[in-house]
Amino acid sequence: MQSLNTRIFIGIAVPVLLALLVIGVALSIPRTGLEFVASDNHLVALIPNGNITDHGSDTSEYSAEEVLAFSTGAADQADYPGDVRLIIEEPDVLETHTEMRTLMHDIGVLTTALKQSRLTLHTELGSYPLQARDATITALPFSFWVQMCAGLAALIICILVWLPGDVSPGKYGFIISGFGYFFALISAGLYSSRELFIDESLFRALSLLNTFSSYLFMSGLALLFWNYPRVLLSPGLNTLLALFPLLLISLAAIPVHDHLGITIYLPFSLLLLIPLVGMVSQWRSNADNPKNRAVLRWILFMLVAITVPAILKLYAPIPQSLLLVSVVFIYAGIMIGITRHRMFDIERWSYRLWGWFLGGLTILMVDLLLASVVGLSQEASLVVAMGIVGWLYFPVR
Repeated sequence: MQSLNTRIFIGIAVPVLLALLVIGVALSIPRTGLEFVASDNHLVALIPNGNITDHGSDTSEYSAEEVLAFSTGAADQADYPGDVRLIIEEPDVLETHTEMRTLMHDIGVLTTALKQSRLTLHTELGSYPLQARDATITALPFSFWVQMCAGLAALIICILVWLPGDVSPGKYGFIISGFGYFFALISAGLYSSRELFIDESLFRALSLLNTFSSYLFMSGLALLFWNYPRVLLSPGLNTLLALFPLLLISLAAIPVHDHLGITIYLPFSLLLLIPLVGMVSQWRSNADNPKNRAVLRWILFMLVAITVPAILKLYAPIPQSLLLVSVVFIYAGIMIGITRHRMFDIERWSYRLWGWFLGGLTILMVDLLLASVVGLSQEASLVVAMGIVGWLYFPVR
């Protein structure tokens, strides 16, 4: 059994070392100082007054030029078209492993040419030689910092659960899911916040790490929900759940099938069912314990408050990188439920939060119904929805 001082030292050292490692990897990804964006399914580069070398910080001085192609200067290689997929945030949105490998290879070739000062950008208005610049911490994009800070926050929350000791199987699952969330977030943060360029091997490794971490996240939640508040599984089954991510990642790493839906999304969906069944089983087994059921209601609220709006695509205008950050609020809520700190009256708050959440969700659903079925304008449907919910739902509640 480790002493409290040792656990505190580990709890401080691990996040700090991981943060330094992530920042170091981020600084190793080459940058040009340009910004590449998607516009009407075309790849567009923001060119500073037609001069790459005089790239300034005032975006009002940029001109948006459609990228026609990249040339690497190699005699045996043709030009690479300015495909908008080159700046894709998440490579596993493609349909097959072949497409994903091809994309990573093309980006890797462009990155190698950039490092060797052989890369040229071709637009309708001219051609521009690109130069790799020394990365600095201040040059790292905001989206990277947001994702890293959110991942560290979740990691610290899990460490706070681990620090007092006496780690039960349920708490162990919570900690595993926190590490899974951290590595999933920082791996996605590294390749999604790139300009366009990244080494093929690093891109591939980060993509596999992201997939593995997603499995680890779900496996941790399965351990949590099957063992908290009551332990419902044997030690052998808990060990099997903990090893699931290693088995599933092999399907994507080999891969056993070319379609991502078979090797990534299907296993993830099946793994998602395990914690859901676990929560239902916990609810049934704690029928005689109101306090445990209050904790389950609290945890379920934190999960539903994030996932339901995402399923309804209410977050559609929000970038995927920022949407992933919202999961950190689930960890804060689950930690409160697990620790049952005395400053929170969980049983009372769980009912009130459900009433608050369902009230807001009802307004959104009525608004969508009026706008899509009745055909009212957005402003009119919102006013009518608030009136219906205010006069009917809130008095009933």
